[in-house]
Amino acid sequence: MSEVEKILNNKRIEIDNLKVPEELERRLRNSLENLQPKKKSKFNWKVKIASIIIASIFLGYNMDTLAFYGKRLMGYDGVMNGTLKKLNEAGKGQIIDKSYTFKNGVKVTLDGVMLDDNQLLLFYTINSPKGDVDKVDLGAITSIEGIGGSHYMKSGQGESNEERTEIKWKSEFEKPYFFEKKLKWSFNLKEGNNLETGEITFNLDKDKAMGHSLKKSINKSIKIDQGEISFKSIVASPTSTRIDGTVQNIFQLAMDEIKGEGFRTTGIEIKLIANGKEVEEQSGGTSTSYNGITFNRKYDALPQNLKTLEIKLVNLGTNNTVDEEIELKDKEKDKIIKVLEKEIVINDINEQSGNTLVTITTEEDVILSKVYMMIDGKKVELDKTTSTNHDKKLNGTIIHTRTLDFKGTGKDKKLVIKGIMYNKEYNQVIEIPVD
Repeated sequence: MSEVEKILNNKRIEIDNLKVPEELERRLRNSLENLQPKKKSKFNWKVKIASIIIASIFLGYNMDTLAFYGKRLMGYDGVMNGTLKKLNEAGKGQIIDKSYTFKNGVKVTLDGVMLDDNQLLLFYTINSPKGDVDKVDLGAITSIEGIGGSHYMKSGQGESNEERTEIKWKSEFEKPYFFEKKLKWSFNLKEGNNLETGEITFNLDKDKAMGHSLKKSINKSIKIDQGEISFKSIVASPTSTRIDGTVQNIFQLAMDEIKGEGFRTTGIEIKLIANGKEVEEQSGGTSTSYNGITFNRKYDALPQNLKTLEIKLVNLGTNNTVDEEIELKDKEKDKIIKVLEKEIVINDINEQSGNTLVTITTEEDVILSKVYMMIDGKKVELDKTTSTNHDKKLNGTIIHTRTLDFKGTGKDKKLVIKGIMYNKEYNQVIEIPVD
């Protein structure tokens, strides 16, 4: 009997120490408050005790499950990709559950955050009891403030319910500095000419930050027509994978400006390949600043069993500064010139209704971004371009024929090309060690 009493006493102590998660408690309390009061019924006290014992046993064996439920973000499946859903199912991230209510009843609730070495994700709900949540104007939620300054929003995605009373948002922000704990998130509600500011402050629990799974300096380059593209680093975290690189450093950029030449990128296609399979690209950007021309690309998280990792430069679009003058003769046919190794066919030159028309053919992606004519020593700007035909060659290349229309005619004519845009395929691969 002493052993039985000891077991029962230990179970009693476990039950006494049980704590229901705050999130679950809040949800249950709200549900109970909304129930209509019922008439008291005669209920045997023995049945009550038995019910309590059964509930206690249930809680004792299922407490981990309930605590796990309390840590999850609810209702965000529509704005989470597969990676984030798995992290949420595993109870990753930090529950915040702090709200701000505007005078008109609109409520903003910061439900939770996820933090790793690539980004800070905010999950928040906007409620409007009027059923017009899609018309609620919170302005541009662009940054979060910390002791180290502003951390800017990179992208966001929202989904509303059918009643239009609620919308769930997931927004991606730059990660805070390692020494920042307290953050302030501000937003403005605009209604007519009235502007009301709300804010939610919260503390980051760095113990719940997810860090990174792979972090490497790459420092490898691929040569392009007018320089090279340098891949600087890669950081793989539980939520995403980020690649950073440089197209031109500030010194190269300055020299091109001085010499009046060079190029600007119009697009970079980069693929990340893990274990032989392409990783889904999520976002990316290119910017020009005191660091030169830099780029970044963000992809989905890497597979856990990582064996091989490659970066593939597929193609690069550039807008190039050039200085080409081509003498033109009336009725001249199919004259071929090359600008930065790109072939331009001048099919025809003729005059019509006081204008000079120049018909050219190039590959589909080639565009003369800055072009004019010198007619008898006078500069004549391009008036309009008329597209006439797209043809596909046997090798699959698509060529584009169009007519450049310049107002004015004369004896001496020169076509002056100052800028040319095009895309070029590279399909070059850089291998990243995963050891």
